[in-house]
Amino acid sequence: DVIVSVLQAVRFLVYDSEANRNEFGSLGACKTIPLIIDLKVEEALAAEGGSLAWKVVVAGLTAVSYLSYWHPKNRQLCLETGILQKLNALDRCKLPEKARSALHSAKTMLTMTDAATPG
Repeated sequence: DVIVSVLQAVRFLVYDSEANRNEFGSLGACKTIPLIIDLKVEEALAAEGGSLAWKVVVAGLTAVSYLSYWHPKNRQLCLETGILQKLNALDRCKLPEKARSALHSAKTMLTMTDAATPG
């Protein structure tokens, strides 16, 4: 699916590139990706573990993690969408293992502090 490919491309492009995290944040990715996740969660919860909807959710959660990693501005933009509350609610649901792992990673990145330096 093209949505999964785009979300994976975002993850790849922001990995280890603060300039790309800045650019994607400025372009609205931190507001848009949580909306995509939100749109697909209900469909995913009603589907089987390997469904396309779950792949979109996992790719979106992973992209949010990478966008937020050591980037307080992007993290705040993501948090303003209400994603953390939605992830907390989703954490109480039965999830495929990949989705649970991506969910916990996203929650970690969204709640970390930047007191230390990366690396």
